[in-house]
Amino acid sequence: MQKPKAKKRRAEPKTGASKNETFLRERSDRRTERRFVPKTQPLALASVLLTSGGSLFAGAGVYAQFIRAAGPHPYGVYLLVAGLLCVGLGIILGGRAVHPARVGDAGVAVERGDGTFERLGWFEIDAVRFAEGTLSFSGAGKLVPFVVELQPDAAALALKQARERIPAHAEGVTEKLTGSPDAGTEVVLEEPQLAGLRCAASDRLISFEADARLCGRCGQAYHREEVPKHCKSCDARLL
Repeated sequence: MQKPKAKKRRAEPKTGASKNETFLRERSDRRTERRFVPKTQPLALASVLLTSGGSLFAGAGVYAQFIRAAGPHPYGVYLLVAGLLCVGLGIILGGRAVHPARVGDAGVAVERGDGTFERLGWFEIDAVRFAEGTLSFSGAGKLVPFVVELQPDAAALALKQARERIPAHAEGVTEKLTGSPDAGTEVVLEEPQLAGLRCAASDRLISFEADARLCGRCGQAYHREEVPKHCKSCDARLL
């Protein structure tokens, strides 16, 4: 006699904290991100060598052409020009080098040489792409790239968090990026400046910092009296 087929057990829904978790955060809640320094790269090394060597040549050229007691040296001008060219080329290569990156509660960011950041909040990102070994995030007229070969840990964490925070925008990236979970340095973020922004749900002006609330998943800002049940940007549960 044939035994009746056993019924497949249905997957039970997740219960506990994850099911009832809400992502509404206050401005003063602790926020962090991880800072990643890229691996040593030829462009950065070439930039240092060219600018250092160029400075030496330029200094020698100035001395030979303008300061030398016996008068200008025949090769003074050539030394000066060569030094200036090396310094200029070194600066250009330095601008093309990969800079330190950051990934965390405030979104993704790339540090610039002048101490500023090219930063995209998670709620600002409208596209996540992977092409030619580069993971890129775009939105709000900005672009934040991660070169996987030089920033493997940063790229892996950025993609992992994108899939958790803004899954609708990251579903087009099928690549699997791996990195060390302990890589990078944790940085505690300053409290964000939210006064003057408008509530993403009602367009109401947030006049005071105390009136602001944040989505803990994507960082979108809301007025405390206009917070929706779900985030307008990432659909996270807020209430």
